[in-house]
This record gives sequence, C-alpha cells and structure tokens, in this order.
Amino acid sequence: SLFSQMNINRNSTNDSFQTFNPSYTPTLQMGFIQPLLRNRGRYITKLPITIAKAQRVSQEHGFFDQIQRLLVTSENSYWDTVSARERLRVQREALKLAEASLERSRREVELGATSPLEIFQPEQNAASAKLQVTQIEYQLQQAEDVLRRQTGADLDPDVRALPIELTENISLSIDNSQFDREQMVALAYEKRPDLKTVRTNLEVNDLQIDSSMNALKPLLTLQGSYSTQGRGGNTRVSGSNPVIIIPGGLSDALGQFFNYNTFAFNLNLTLPIRDRAASANLADAVVSKKLNAMRLRNTEQQIRQEVLNGVSQVESGRANVQLAEIAVDFARKRAEADQKRYDLGVINIFFLLSAQNDLTVAESQLVNAQVTYRRNLLTLQQRLGTLLETKNIMIQP
Repeated sequence: SLFSQMNINRNSTNDSFQTFNPSYTPTLQMGFIQPLLRNRGRYITKLPITIAKAQRVSQEHGFFDQIQRLLVTSENSYWDTVSARERLRVQREALKLAEASLERSRREVELGATSPLEIFQPEQNAASAKLQVTQIEYQLQQAEDVLRRQTGADLDPDVRALPIELTENISLSIDNSQFDREQMVALAYEKRPDLKTVRTNLEVNDLQIDSSMNALKPLLTLQGSYSTQGRGGNTRVSGSNPVIIIPGGLSDALGQFFNYNTFAFNLNLTLPIRDRAASANLADAVVSKKLNAMRLRNTEQQIRQEVLNGVSQVESGRANVQLAEIAVDFARKRAEADQKRYDLGVINIFFLLSAQNDLTVAESQLVNAQVTYRRNLLTLQQRLGTLLETKNIMIQP
C-alpha cells in the first residue's frame, strides 16, 4: 500500500528571540508498506469482497429456488380449481341423465308400463347425483378462494367478487416422445438452483480457508518512507539596532522543499504464536467444507432420484390419460347402446343406470388423469430447474 501526507504548521509567539515569527513549517511525507508473507497480493486483499460476492450469488440461487416453489404452489391451486370445475361439469351431466331416467320411469309407472317398485333405483340414482353436485360445488368454491388468495385477489373487495375465468385447456395434447433420462439428469445438474447454492457454498468455504490460512502466516512487512520539510516566515535579523524584519511567508517555506531529504526503510516481523482465534477459524472453515461436500453429494443423489421419479410419473400419467380416454369412449358407447336397448325394452332401468354411472366414473377418472398429468409435468419442470424458463419468467438479480 502507498501513503502520503502533507502538514503545514503556523506558529506565532511574542518571544523576541525567535528567528521566524510567525513561522511556517510545511512537511511532506510519502512511502509504501509491502506485506511479504501475510496479506500479500491482490487476491488476499480482495478476498473479503470475493467472499461477499459469492455469498450474494448463493442467496440469489436460494431466491430462485423459493420462487419456483411458490410458482408450483400457485399453479397447483389453479389445477385444483380446474379439476373441481371439470368434475362439476361431469357430475352435472350425470345429474341430467339421472333426472331424465327418473322422469321416464315416473311416466312408465303412471302408465302402468312398469312396476312401482322399479322407481326406487332411479330416485336413488338421481339423489346421489344431486349430492355429488352439491359437494363438488362447495369444493369448487373452496378451490377458488384459495386461488384468489394465491393471486392476491382477495385483498380488494371489488376484485374478490369477480368471477374467475380459467383460460388454459385441461385437455393438453399428449407428447409421446421418449425421455432421455440421463440427459435430463445432466440438465437438472446444470439448472437446479439448490444445487448451485451448495456449489457456491463450497467455493465460499475454499475462500474462507484461504483467508484463515493467511491469518496464520507471520506478518512480515517492508516499509519505506521519504520526507522533506521547509521553514519560513518573517525573519528577524539578530544583533541589529534597530531590529530588522525581513518579510516572508509560506512560499519561502515551500521553496525549501527537496533541499532537506530524509529516506527511511524498516522491516517488521510479527509472529502469530498460538493464535487460537485464527486456528479455530481455519478448523471451522475446513469442517464446513467437508459438510458442504457431503451435502453436495447427497443433493446430487437426491436430484437424480427426483428427476427419475418425475420422468416415471409423467410417463405413467401420460399412459393413464390415454387409457382413460379409451375407457370413456367405451363407456359412452355402452351407455348409448344400453339406452337403445332400454328403449326397445330389452333391458330394464337398472342396467341403463349402471351404464350411465360407469360413464360418469370414466369421465371423472379422465379428468383426474388429465389434471394429474399436468401436475406431473409441472413437478418435472421444477425438478429439472427449468420452470422459470418454461413459464418465460425473467428475474433481474
């Protein structure tokens, strides 16, 4: 390090024996201090700033990870609302079929075409459908309240009363392409913010170890300095009668600079004998690095398992959607066929209601499979660390 300083002293006295009165004494000093062991080099000098920057990066990665978790929670609330609305739609259609069957059965009983004992099954079926509709309506209301809270719409009395319009279609086209599991694991190792946090913490540990080892080195410094000074002012000529005063000032004193030069060099050595604080800091840094190294390995294993499970869940959800679509198609065809058979008098009302119930169950299972598939895709994107990129969310650090 370099240093320099300049001092100017002015002294005025009533002592008649002083040569200069008032007197000006400017002093200029400059020099350098060069560490030879401890604190040597720009790397060590900038080490605290480097550690602070690395810790800031670590906090940014943690912030991105928290944003992803909040986004997953919000989108799951959205899909809860979508699921409730779709299930309500399916159940209302089932209620219409049940009421239509009940109405037809009542007319048949009135006309004497069937026994009054046959009316109980349609009545029970219609009552069960109404019960399901009522339950799902309250579930939808609860899901919408949660979604309003997630979006902050519950804070404004005027906004919270507005209906929620869900724009994303639940029936997403299924991508049948196969996943490269190892490639997706490698992508997660590159993108996951929690893994980046652990890696950054390891870098911070290395910097802390360097700082602690530097503190244990002897403090050996080479110091050099140069100084010069001058003196001036009103000069009193002694021995003259009367007294002769020669005017002068600061400019006279400054004019004497570099006439009286002083050079000095010294070498200082300080030995850190039994510096327990520095030793303890080094031990803490080493232990922290070992813990973070183990944490890094555990995080990598956990991420690999999460990605593989996420891929399996997406593939399973994709297969469930395809199978549920086939089941709905067969259930609808069976319900239509049983309706025609019932109209022809081949079967009784029990078989028709059974087919209609099976259709309702199949459509409900399809809704659940579609929502589960969308949730699995969301979870996989989070586990890959690409959720913010997929949603086109840009965060300025």
